[in-house]
Amino acid sequence: DPPPSPLPVELAVSTGGALREPTIIGAELALRALIGPTLTELGWQPTARWSLDGRPLDTAALWLALGWAPTLVSGGALRLDGRLCAVVERATLQRADVAAAETRVDWQLGASTGLELSHPLFGGPLRIGGVLGVRWLPAASAVVIPAGPTSSFDRWRVRAALTLGWAL
Repeated sequence: DPPPSPLPVELAVSTGGALREPTIIGAELALRALIGPTLTELGWQPTARWSLDGRPLDTAALWLALGWAPTLVSGGALRLDGRLCAVVERATLQRADVAAAETRVDWQLGASTGLELSHPLFGGPLRIGGVLGVRWLPAASAVVIPAGPTSSFDRWRVRAALTLGWAL
């Protein structure tokens, strides 16, 4: 009998953008480890400016996603992987028009799903790809500005990114 094959391991970095509820557009950067179909991703959204009824707010986020990313289709050099993850996110929000405004920190738990289409780069262990995904954080809270507007914040997110992975 041949020895069992080890689980494939892939490390990747991705960068792209996301649209977050209600209308926050920001850049994102993520590092990912894939061992077999098991996915771990650590991501960061740097500060993005959002305007709520003319009041500027700065928001940023860090997240950890743990889940399953099976290969759905593999033909020729192309590979299509799916994703289904549990996500923990730390989002911050701060008024930008108020001196010494406190930073609000929200911890949220949710789920994400998506697809990644990738192709080997130069026929070696490097892969380049694109990711489309959505995230749902059902416990997201509202933003309330005293004597001002109220809005839900960060309940959902749509993300598009380019990835560069390395198969070990």
